[in-house]
Amino acid sequence: MPDCAVEGCDYSASQLWELNDEVLQNKEGHWVSDQDWNFKPGKDGLIYIESITDNQVLEFRKFDNKVVLEEFEEDKAEQLWKKGEPDDEGYFTLENSKVPKIMTAFSATILKVKDDFSMAEKRPYQTFNLPKDELLQSKWLYNLNRPKTYTNPETGNLVKIKQKNLAVCIRHFRLDDFELTSSDKEKGRIRKRKILIEGAVPTLLLPENSEKYDLDPEDMSPFEPEENTPQESEFWSNALGLLFQVCLLLVIASWVKDYGLFKSYFEFFGNPMIPGENGVPEY
Repeated sequence: MPDCAVEGCDYSASQLWELNDEVLQNKEGHWVSDQDWNFKPGKDGLIYIESITDNQVLEFRKFDNKVVLEEFEEDKAEQLWKKGEPDDEGYFTLENSKVPKIMTAFSATILKVKDDFSMAEKRPYQTFNLPKDELLQSKWLYNLNRPKTYTNPETGNLVKIKQKNLAVCIRHFRLDDFELTSSDKEKGRIRKRKILIEGAVPTLLLPENSEKYDLDPEDMSPFEPEENTPQESEFWSNALGLLFQVCLLLVIASWVKDYGLFKSYFEFFGNPMIPGENGVPEY
């Protein structure tokens, strides 16, 4: 599975934490909280992760693996966490006492518990390759702050940058960027192996200096096709148009064979046997 091409996307750092002057920080830097935090001592050397602002504690929620704020309940396993050994920069893991999983910054606002990424043999997140469509490619590269060309310092010519193995992990897409089956919609989740909808663009957890493409029509101007750029297939060249043409030709052929082209023309406009004319009943 290829690495994520988004600058600063470090899935292992999303599981490392630091408490500094009541500020709970994630090493990757994408998860942000405006609350004040405290580590409250619990039993057997475990801790509660307390929000001083809301007077609540973080709790592992089993049905969706999310970590959410709940009212404090003494000795509740879902609210107790094991603080790991700090690394060279002072960051550590926080493992829930109910399940052997680590608190992970899944997005800028969502916390989940996941298996220890440092023990994983491959990347824990699904990745998606750069689309083949040129226009959609431009949208992806624009958001990833990756130029398509660079200027050769020796010749001054523009050189196209190869993007052959570029891929982006699932953390940079919204929930509505994925296809949902009817059962998925009922359960409010997406299938295990995700499929991007047509035209999906990464918009989450992008580099700070990235100018994000967010589906606003005013922001689409850099990606509008030029006047000479081929547009979508015309009606007569797509499958529906082709089927219509075939049916039309069959009708005309049958018409010519049975009546003759000119005979059919006069019958249509002036035949006395046409219903509604010369007393012929209509059905």
